[in-house]
Amino acid sequence: MERGLRQGDPISQFLFLIAVEGFNMLMKKAVDSGKYSGYKFEKGEERFTHLQYADDTLIIGEKSWSNIRTIKANLLLFEVMSGLKVNFNKSKLVGVNIRHRWLEEASHIMSCQMGSIPFKYPGLPIGANSKQIETWYPAIEVVKSKLSRWRNQCLSFGGRVVILKSVLTAIPVYFLSFFKAPAGIISKLESIFKKFLWGGSDNERRINWIQWEKVCRPLDERGWGLEI
Repeated sequence: MERGLRQGDPISQFLFLIAVEGFNMLMKKAVDSGKYSGYKFEKGEERFTHLQYADDTLIIGEKSWSNIRTIKANLLLFEVMSGLKVNFNKSKLVGVNIRHRWLEEASHIMSCQMGSIPFKYPGLPIGANSKQIETWYPAIEVVKSKLSRWRNQCLSFGGRVVILKSVLTAIPVYFLSFFKAPAGIISKLESIFKKFLWGGSDNERRINWIQWEKVCRPLDERGWGLEI
């Protein structure tokens, strides 16, 4: 408890939830007292004030100076209560259909940066158009970094299959479960997977000894289980 946790420790998410429960109670108290007004979707009656996932916190509310002052006060109170330090310099204030001048003044009061749409939370491009190819560039770069050339050269064929399976199961579950990818993005990802599997690269082409459709078949159908 005195030393903290390593980066990426599985128990860090649970420790985060315990620590930020104080901020959760502060936000609920502000709503009950009428000092904070969350955002209400058209089809629902409930107002959303904040989301907390892993080590990211997203505060949602209507445009008002009262909300800005309440957020700043609650964050400062959370620092005093928990002993933790809120990094305002890394925080961003994002507005939807709000004048640039108002956001600039509000971000100055909050001592944070002024963000814009789309923004990432957590790792997803919130507010981006999934039909645009540019939206998927970060996902492609993540795949390329995981299937780097040095791993291709250092791993055996079986090792490349294991890496492919881990990447193929990570991408659809998280990124592709929120957005529908254009056909061109799916083709681009398959091209990266093929090159990695057969030992090729962007500058070097290798023979694909087995059709990709057969490689993607389940194991009980004599495939390799590389499903996307």
